[in-house]
Parts: sequence; C-alpha cells; structure tokens
Amino acid sequence: MKLREVTIDDAKFLFEIKQGRDFQKYYPATLIPKTLEIQKRELKKDIRSAKRNLCKIFIIRDNKKNVGFTDVYKINQKHKRCSLGYGIKEEFCGNGYATKATKLTLKKINSLGMHTVEATAHPKNIASQKVLEKNGFTKVGLMKDYYYSKGKYVDRILYWKVL
Repeated sequence: MKLREVTIDDAKFLFEIKQGRDFQKYYPATLIPKTLEIQKRELKKDIRSAKRNLCKIFIIRDNKKNVGFTDVYKINQKHKRCSLGYGIKEEFCGNGYATKATKLTLKKINSLGMHTVEATAHPKNIASQKVLEKNGFTKVGLMKDYYYSKGKYVDRILYWKVL
C-alpha cells in the first residue's frame, strides 16, 4: 500500500467515496459535494492550497487500485499542528486500509515539521475511533455541537497526538 498526492483526475473517485451511505452517515452534509462538478471545483481549490502547504490530500493505493484518501488540513506552521482525516471506499472498508494509511500519513505530517495532530470522529463511528487509537492518538473528549448538519448539531470526539 502507498499514498500518492491527489490530482484533478481523482475527482470522480473522491466523489464516489463521499456518496457512499456509510461515509455520509458520519460525515457532515455541508462537506459532501452534491455533484461531480462541485467536487472538481473543490478539488482544484484544494490542489492550489496544497501547493501553498495549507493542506495535503493523498489517494490510498493498493494493488494498483484506489481504495480511499487521507487529508491533512488546518496546517498551522506557526504552532506546528494540523488536522487529519480519511475516507475509505465502502467496498474496501474493514480491511485495515484506514489504519495503515493513517500511519503513512503521520509520516508525511512529520516530514512537514508538524509537532501535533488532531483528528475527530463521530461518536458512533467506532471503527474510526479504533483507527486513531491504533495510531497512538489520545481521546481528549467530546465536543458538543461541533457541526451543523442536516438540520441539527452533531457532536464529535476529539483525538490528539504529539509526534
């Protein structure tokens, strides 16, 4: 398994992941593109931001197949911290890809000179919480009403890791 930086050609793949039922269950609706064209526009913006080291998005590859993505965002050079996220295409869930990809992404984050990393998980997304704990993140606590999604506020669990 390996990570490669995202390109505009990955827009369809990312859109497909974000349209998955399980993905949408735990991801804020405001961050899910409604059309492929919107995904392409957002990806173009993200690629420009990546060139300025404001974020990084990686495609997870295994056996010449795209299986998911990881993203590094909220990169703060002054305080040497960032946030980490990931998504696995539904057909590949439950095979350890998120755990392995998070480990690889942490190496990339370390090479960016970051000192700390945060990640959040939906309180009911036990699989995502396990991914973070297996990668040495510490559960900090529940953040009440972190997102507004689908007409209601949604809690998130905050995880933290010192590199």
